[in-house]
Amino acid sequence: MPRKATREAKPKPPSRKSTRNPAVHAKALLNDLRNPTVSAKALLNDFGRLVWAATACLAPNAKYYDRQGKLLKRRAAWEAKWRDPNYPNVASTKLPDGKRVSTLWVGLDGSFGRGPPLIFETMVFRSENSFGDELDRVRYSTEEEALEGHKRLVKKWSKPER
Repeated sequence: MPRKATREAKPKPPSRKSTRNPAVHAKALLNDLRNPTVSAKALLNDFGRLVWAATACLAPNAKYYDRQGKLLKRRAAWEAKWRDPNYPNVASTKLPDGKRVSTLWVGLDGSFGRGPPLIFETMVFRSENSFGDELDRVRYSTEEEALEGHKRLVKKWSKPER
């Protein structure tokens, strides 16, 4: 009997289940964690989206904005923008000592009604792949403020430690 040709297994993308239900998305993420063919970068991207989806579900009266600061009428519009891998990214800088400064459009009002909407966030991480142990975090209302803030944090964290 002739042998069937075998193909080399290609790395799988992570499960792209809807973020409308964070519990469903969390289960898919856990399955991907057990799958050695799913890339770490893809998992981290999914994890970030899961965190914001969970935040949105925990804050049912939250307000959502696009990058221009326009109020979005439906959470689904915000979710669609988060699914675009390029839309949330504003700036990212790797510092000479390995720290990473990352600025994102979050779209979810981080002021929760206490002042102008804070829809951008800059965070400083210990290294390229560290998440959850941020060294600094600042939120902003506009993309222009966020870019200026990104530059300030790059300058601040690029100084040699004394």
